Amino acid sequence: MAATDFGFRQTEKVRKLLPEWSQGMWGVATDFIKRGEVEKIGERDYRIPFKTVRAGRAGKFDPNMGDMGRGSASKGDKMISAFFPLRMNAELPLLATQLGNDVIIGNVFKDTMKELMPNFKNFMDKVFHSNGTALLAQVTATSLYSTTKTIYTCANAQGVTRLSRGQYVNIYGTAFAASDLKSANTLYVDAIDYDAKTVRLSGIVPSAAATDKICFEGVSGATPEGLKGLYYWNDYSTSGTTLGIDRAVEPEIIANSVNASGGLTHEEGMLLYHKILMRAGQFADGLIGLCGTNVQAEIYSQVLSVQMYDVGRTQAFVDRMPEFKGKRFFNFANIAHYIDINQAQDRIDWIVPKTFGTALVAPMDFFQLPGSNQRFFHLTGGSGAPAAGVWFGLICEQDYYNTEPRSAGVLYGIPLRTGY
Repeated sequence: MAATDFGFRQTEKVRKLLPEWSQGMWGVATDFIKRGEVEKIGERDYRIPFKTVRAGRAGKFDPNMGDMGRGSASKGDKMISAFFPLRMNAELPLLATQLGNDVIIGNVFKDTMKELMPNFKNFMDKVFHSNGTALLAQVTATSLYSTTKTIYTCANAQGVTRLSRGQYVNIYGTAFAASDLKSANTLYVDAIDYDAKTVRLSGIVPSAAATDKICFEGVSGATPEGLKGLYYWNDYSTSGTTLGIDRAVEPEIIANSVNASGGLTHEEGMLLYHKILMRAGQFADGLIGLCGTNVQAEIYSQVLSVQMYDVGRTQAFVDRMPEFKGKRFFNFANIAHYIDINQAQDRIDWIVPKTFGTALVAPMDFFQLPGSNQRFFHLTGGSGAPAAGVWFGLICEQDYYNTEPRSAGVLYGIPLRTGY
């Protein structure tokens, strides 16, 4: 933390309010995902059992002393995963803990404490929109700003939606190999242009390329792991594995899908709904949609969909889904859709919140050393002596899971409209 980072609060005091030039805090998609019950099977692992076949064998029998036939028990399997450790750290100069509102704009210590938890939640929502890796943005072009800072363009459906100003990042090369780690824990996001889908970093990335990958801070190794989030569980590919379960062998682990690359229509939405109805009809009434702003604009551009929206936006959705109270939502294919600013712009994800869950070692809390109640730690100066500042952080060890992937669905390949 540079000394100048704190100086902005002590400039000529001309106002009582401090405007914030960064993405605001507001309702996030993970509000719908509640803490679930999982069986912990070690210090780092948990198990999720699931059922593949119901108990019972149906058929005809002969009531005239005929053989009644055998029965059958239910069958199932289990998924095993590990909790993922995340942190949100803060540092404050000693000066910040000593000055009051009569000297600076706002109380910096109280402001920091107030911001830390919502900021952590906002970060966790961004990484919830992931496929199990630490990838936040895929680079498509690169340039320089004033010869001192790297600018990355992320001109694709995900764009820069999972990045935040001030966020520290790690940069990988094309192959995502351990040796491709170009910058670790040193550069942060200096500015974001959401229209141009560009991000300016605080310095130069060595050998920056148009195929680089931007990940969150702290990760290392080949294809660094991230949270098993929305795109991990709403996976409609027929190959590969989900928590060790082979999707080619166990189709119930595959999400339903409809290709909307020809243009999103209401009929395609109904097709996806009917697929879910056939496979997991008992969950169909609990579906909600997560979509970005491009998808909302695409739907509103269609007269039929707009009519459906006008008819469907009623109190009935809030009555059926209290989670939507106070949220930004609209109706498409008779499903309530939440406008999710961190969602990729070329897909709609349908989920059943009650089948999703958060596996937690412990709730979010301050970092403390074992056997100690200490939450604030002195920083060390360059000489080895204590520095005039303190460090503290929040930690959370968790991951996401879905016990019924077959109840979810994806409308993918949705074209990007001009401006999105």
